[in-house]
Amino acid sequence: MKKIIRFLSVIYLTFIFSNCGLLNTDQNSNAVQPNFTSLYSQYLKNCGDCHPGRSTASERVPSLDMTTQQKAFDSLNKIVSIDGKTQCNNVKYINSGHPEKSLLVAILDESIRKDFMTATASSCDVIYHPNTAGSQTPSAQVLAALKEWISKGAANN
Repeated sequence: MKKIIRFLSVIYLTFIFSNCGLLNTDQNSNAVQPNFTSLYSQYLKNCGDCHPGRSTASERVPSLDMTTQQKAFDSLNKIVSIDGKTQCNNVKYINSGHPEKSLLVAILDESIRKDFMTATASSCDVIYHPNTAGSQTPSAQVLAALKEWISKGAANN
């Protein structure tokens, strides 16, 4: 009888916790998706601390504003510039349809960065961000979603 009560209690608690969200039954509910809203909310929003869109001691690119989703999207669709001067052979942070030619991918993916510096923007000093203070290394899932989003046209969705 005690075994039946324990079994029913476990079933009941599992049902209660899964309905209130304490027990995650969907393994992919927090998975990053290949769209800008998901990429920004799960990874890129963290970049706003060092890229506030104005000159600071740590900000080499004052035109890059990552403080809100809209400002980040707008900034990432510009050609890299420092103090109004174009940099990196006029390469964009996001080269729609071409993640391998996008500075944002080169900044976050070391394997792309190596080829990027020699082929796409030989005069570009690409800083691999996961090695800098305050940066969070993107997961393979984030990188895959970022590349897929850019490959599909990098819409503001």
